[in-house]
Amino acid sequence: MLRDIAEVVRSQEKMIGRLGTTATDAPAEQVIGLFKKHLAGIQQWLAQQPNFRVLYVQHRELIKNPRPSAERINEFLGGKLDVEKMLACVDPSLHRERAD
Repeated sequence: MLRDIAEVVRSQEKMIGRLGTTATDAPAEQVIGLFKKHLAGIQQWLAQQPNFRVLYVQHRELIKNPRPSAERINEFLGGKLDVEKMLACVDPSLHRERAD
């Protein structure tokens, strides 16, 4: 699942804030940069693994229009999933932290 890193960091900050603690003393921009670097390294490593197949799904697209992503996931995993049940699990109201 590929999601805008700034959205992820904001979401984590709010969740941790609700717990009455702080995530880190590092500025959000630094945390975002570290996450991006880490994810780029993971993606590069995965691309070099002949025994791994990877399907990247864009979080924003899945929330906005879930059917194409659900169908791609189903196909990737062998075509035996219940796409309608997958679609019923998508709740756009839970996507509160947006980069828009």
